[in-house]
Amino acid sequence: MAAHDAPTPAGAGWTPPDRSGSNGNRAPVPAVDVRPVSWGPDRTTGRIGPTTWPGGVEPKRPPLTPSFTWTPEPPRPQYRESLRVGPAGIWSGAGVACLWFLITGLLATTLPVYVWVTAVAALVAWLAAFLLARYGDRGAAAGVAAVSGMALGVAGLVVELNALQGDWILW
Repeated sequence: MAAHDAPTPAGAGWTPPDRSGSNGNRAPVPAVDVRPVSWGPDRTTGRIGPTTWPGGVEPKRPPLTPSFTWTPEPPRPQYRESLRVGPAGIWSGAGVACLWFLITGLLATTLPVYVWVTAVAALVAWLAAFLLARYGDRGAAAGVAAVSGMALGVAGLVVELNALQGDWILW
């Protein structure tokens, strides 16, 4: 047991240096030590300070920590998305794009005209999706891009099916 771990009994004869009398005699030591002798949280203020322990005995003190110990780093910052992508934005962008391709598809009178109108409409929709992603709602941009990709895929399948039958419709 180390010296700092041993309990200090009341009345051991030690007094602080500033308590000595004017004639050099020590101040009298009370028979029962009622001074606060240990550290603990104060129940009223929440501060850590001296508290009294039953029996007037000082309990074991916490070990000293060296000054070169590791200190934890501050927590990493958490960045929040200012404009979140939600299902409402995606569905609204997809609905507007479907309406766009329906209107442009109704302008076509023949199959080759439908393919060319759909290709041009897809390029315009991709430009709109880029501008929406850059300056507007990214969810709507995702919906527009998804529908325009599917519409261009359908036009490509029409061209491919006609090409497999021996009819190239694009010229």
